[in-house]
Amino acid sequence: SGHWSWAPGRPSTVDALIGILRKFKTPLEEGRVKVHVGNDLEILSLFPDNYFDWVYIDTSHQYEHTKQELLLSSKKVKDCGVIAGDDWWSDPEHRHHGVYRAVNEFVDSQEYKIVYSNEDIHQWAIKKVVR
Repeated sequence: SGHWSWAPGRPSTVDALIGILRKFKTPLEEGRVKVHVGNDLEILSLFPDNYFDWVYIDTSHQYEHTKQELLLSSKKVKDCGVIAGDDWWSDPEHRHHGVYRAVNEFVDSQEYKIVYSNEDIHQWAIKKVVR
């Protein structure tokens, strides 16, 4: 859609992309950083399994979408890798509670544990349980 209607400040996705390109200008030019623009599930699926050390989820904040992101991310991170994200809201009335619900259900059904969660800054991280 081009804009995040729920975000404070300057919510344009184009502005966000321009900021990223400016901030990482040198590493981009050197080929050390690559930016992939598109649907997160489609882009993530292009990478091989066990590829990433970590994945950070900060997209739609919707329950179903977050569930899909967690399942796909769990295949794409290394066994010692971390999946982390934004909008950790335990309040079921909050519009982003779906993230909290999806992460907790994922941890309950998979071999993952919550290694960090913070209600004040709304961040979370999970890691695969090593057996």
